[in-house]
Amino acid sequence: MYKLIFALLISVFLFSCNSDQEINAVLKQTKFQQQIINKLPRYEKLKIILDKNRDSLFRFRDRQTQYPEEISFYTYIFHYKGMEFNEAIDIKNMPSFVYGQVDSVFRAIGEPSIKGFDVFRNGTIRMIVNHNFDEKTNILSGEYLVWNDKPIEDDEEPVVKKDSTLSNGWIYRIWARKEN
Repeated sequence: MYKLIFALLISVFLFSCNSDQEINAVLKQTKFQQQIINKLPRYEKLKIILDKNRDSLFRFRDRQTQYPEEISFYTYIFHYKGMEFNEAIDIKNMPSFVYGQVDSVFRAIGEPSIKGFDVFRNGTIRMIVNHNFDEKTNILSGEYLVWNDKPIEDDEEPVVKKDSTLSNGWIYRIWARKEN
C-alpha cells in the first residue's frame, strides 16, 4: 500500500516538474515585441476611451447577465476574418457611441497587435495582444498590455508570467499556464 502511495506521489511530482519545464520553455521562447511597445500611444488612446466610458460599458453589459454583481470584468473581442464568432464578447456588444470611438482606434492598432480587451470594475484595463493554445502540450499562453494592474478575484490568473514595465502605468505581460 505504501509503495502504491509513494509511486503515485512521485508520478504527480514528475508531472508537475514536466509541466513547469514546458511552461518555462514557452515563456523563454516568447519575446517582448518592439512593434507592440512602439504602438503604446495608440493603446493609450484606446485606454482613455475605455476608462472614460467604463460605467456605460458596465451598465450596458450588466443588463445582459443574470448576476452582474458576480462579474468583475467584461471581455471584448474583435472578430477578424476566419475567427469563430461569439456575440456575447463581440466588440460591437457595447453602446454605439462608445463603439464608434473604440473601432477607429482599434483598427489603427491593427490585427497583428490586438485581439481584444478586458475592462475591469476595479479600474484595470487589459489589452489582449496575443492568445495561443498548444494542443500537444495543453498550454495556454498569451501577451497582454495591462494598465492599472490590480489583483482580480475571479480572473483566471496565469500560473507563470514575465512582465516588462512600460511608461504611464502600463505593463507588458507574457504569461502561460497548463490547462487541465
